[in-house]
This record gives sequence, C-alpha cells and structure tokens, in this order.
Amino acid sequence: MNTISWTDAADQISGSLQRVIDYIPNVFTFVVIILLGILFGWAVQTLIVRGLKALNLKPYIDKLGLKAVYPAKFDIIEFLGDLAQWIVIIAFLLPALGALNISDGTLSPVSDIVNFLPKVIIAAVIILIGVVAADFLSRAVEGITAALKAKQSRFLADMARWLVVIAAFLLALNKIEIVGINILDVMTQGLVYGFTAAFAIAFGFGGQDVARDILQRFRKNLPK
Repeated sequence: MNTISWTDAADQISGSLQRVIDYIPNVFTFVVIILLGILFGWAVQTLIVRGLKALNLKPYIDKLGLKAVYPAKFDIIEFLGDLAQWIVIIAFLLPALGALNISDGTLSPVSDIVNFLPKVIIAAVIILIGVVAADFLSRAVEGITAALKAKQSRFLADMARWLVVIAAFLLALNKIEIVGINILDVMTQGLVYGFTAAFAIAFGFGGQDVARDILQRFRKNLPK
C-alpha cells in the first residue's frame, strides 16, 4: 500500500498555493480591465444619449408610428446608448479574459459577438439618419407639389418618406450582412427610379395649370 509522506503532502500544498499566488496578478488585471470597460462604457452611453437628444431625433422617430410597437416607457435613444455601453464592456471583456489565460476556443464566441454588435449600432444609426432624411424629403415634396397644386401632394410626400426609410432599412440590413450587396443595389436603384418617376408625374400633373396659363398669355400677346 502506497503512503504519502508528510513531505510530499506539504510539497503538493505548497505547489497549489504557489499557483494560486502566481494567478492573483491575472485576476487583478482581469478586474482592472473590466472596471475600465464599465467606465468607458458609461462614458460612451452618456455621449450617445446626450448627442442624440441634442439632435432632437425623437419627433422624427415618433412619426414612424413605432409607439404602437414598443411600450410607452421605452426610449429608443436610451436603448441605443445602453446597447453601445454593453458593446464597449464586451469589447473590454476579450482582453480581460485573455489576462486569465483562457483558451482561444473559449474566447471565439465572445469575439464573434464583439465583432457583430458594432454593426448593429451602425445599422441603427443608418436607420435614424434615414428617418430624418425621409422627413425632410417628405416636407420638401409636399411643399413643391402643393405649390404646383397637385392633388396627390400628401400621398406623394408619404411615398417619398417611405421610399427613403425602406432604402435606409435595406442599407442597415446590408451592414449587418443580412441582405447581400447585389440585392441591395437592385432594390435601392428600384426605389430611386420609382421615386424619380413619381416625382416627375406629380410635377407633370401639378404643372398643367401653370403651363396652361403660360400658353394663354403667349397666345394673347400674339399679333392678330
């Protein structure tokens, strides 16, 4: 029967304690990196929320009718800020886990998430910019068509708004690689061509009265 001497037991305990002591700096580095990630995440969240609120994007977002989709207390700007904060924290999580000497196979899923989340943020920003641009273009189309006395001014303005929103949505999907670039090009070109044709038709209908007045004045000035 094999027996373990007190010397061997002491050596094993001493070796285990030494490994724990040697690992303490790794744990300390992990904690410091995580705390830095939380700090930077809070700073990014604050900058995004204050910046987007300073741009006063909420009225444009509300015009899309999204209130019927999410709860009344939900604030999309706060949501984007929180999302950005967690992206920063997760980004710091990678080097923090690396400090613990964790295997690359374990870090791979975390790395995939970190690489994907910034694309989501960019896609959300694209949609927000699209919403603002859509509202501006809608007002411009309605103003022009109303000045030309086009009966379909409201319809054309709404159509212009949604064409831009859909185009922005497609660009966002392409950014997160849900829609392929070839499909995106075809659909975006179709939206642009459709809007151009609709605007031309509206201008044609609205400009009929203007053209008629010009022709009548021209005829009156002709020598008889």
